[in-house]
Amino acid sequence: TPLIETPQSISVITKDQMEAQAVDSLNSALRYTPGATGNLYGTDNRGHGLQMRGISNSSGVFYKDGLQLKESNFTLFTALDSYGAERYEILRGPASVLYGQASPGGIINYVSKRPTEENLREVELGAGSFDRYEGKFDFSGAVNADKSLLFRLTGAAHTGDTQTDFVEDDRIFIAPALTWQPDADTSLTILANYQRDRSGWAMQYLPAYGTIRPGRDGKYLPNSMFVGEPGFDTYDNDQASIGYELDHRLNETWQVRQHARYVYLKHYEEGVFGGGLLNDEGDYSRYADAGGSRLSGVTIDNQAQADFDTGPLAHTLLLGLDYKRYTYRDYAASNDMIDDHFNIFDPVYGYPVGEMTPYTDTDTTQSQVGLYAQDQIKLGNWRLTLGGRQDWADAKVHDNLAGAFDPRQKDDAFTSRAGLLYLADNGLAPYVS
Repeated sequence: TPLIETPQSISVITKDQMEAQAVDSLNSALRYTPGATGNLYGTDNRGHGLQMRGISNSSGVFYKDGLQLKESNFTLFTALDSYGAERYEILRGPASVLYGQASPGGIINYVSKRPTEENLREVELGAGSFDRYEGKFDFSGAVNADKSLLFRLTGAAHTGDTQTDFVEDDRIFIAPALTWQPDADTSLTILANYQRDRSGWAMQYLPAYGTIRPGRDGKYLPNSMFVGEPGFDTYDNDQASIGYELDHRLNETWQVRQHARYVYLKHYEEGVFGGGLLNDEGDYSRYADAGGSRLSGVTIDNQAQADFDTGPLAHTLLLGLDYKRYTYRDYAASNDMIDDHFNIFDPVYGYPVGEMTPYTDTDTTQSQVGLYAQDQIKLGNWRLTLGGRQDWADAKVHDNLAGAFDPRQKDDAFTSRAGLLYLADNGLAPYVS
């Protein structure tokens, strides 16, 4: 469906736009996108800090190739390297009828680069501030003479420091893809990726005193200010996925699709963070925190689409059934460091973190089944969209510290959608939804 005929506010960040703006992350891709904001809390190499239509929540926002990448309590997939994206699709406002449980502010869909029939050979090398060095490559083309088998291999890596003292930022990203087209009506594409991040905490949560207003003796803190401990600052993230997209046209009316993916994520982080300013001399409370997550999940979306007419009305009918199941473990421990003596204007590092006290350790299993339908109806310049979805969700949490299960939660809900749009001759498309 053309974007102009969709009764929803949508933006597409294309590959050309990303190249022109030197985009290196989702956060930087959103800089000129209305209704969406990245780096809400400042520089953040983890991919956190997203805001959609004023809702500051990264949960349920991120999709890859139309399938949700579910997060755990401590980590998410939004740091997926932007070089592997053909484009980002930004859907503002609720989109749960087609996509299931999601943020009411909207969703972001990362569309992976796919194999092409034309030969592509691209290599980039770069260097930048803070001793940053990077390399990228993108190869694509046909494997056989009749071009029924296509491949693409995309990769990127960078190493270097960051604006923040003692914080490094290293990454390896690789994304192979293969497309098989046995005939004009059938296509199977296999998509995979692996990403390894080794970094620290770039965000420092500094006070207004000494940053946006003068501090002690009129001093301002440097942009490189680090309030943590150099020997206790880690952000390690490994994520991988493999999936397929199977498309087949049955006849002139019906076509069917099945998209599926398995994802895996392992994460560990530790750091010392600022808790708050104690006095005008610059004494600063700090606390230590460490934890991690291990997540795996399966998502499957089955669709059948029919294009037909009933009298003067042209219909695009979509029927779908999707399923997702995620299991993950989150664990964390902390130390208040009440005997710490740290001053932001005269920082001295090397204070021992001390023994950590666990405060959470849970195993979670979440599953969801959704049954949905949508009909897009055309009559002259008018476009009517009607949709509905029924969801069944199940969540089970085991508290490992307490040695017991939390109450099991089962929910079901029906979601509906209606939108009416008019395609004016002057190019405008006012709609109500």
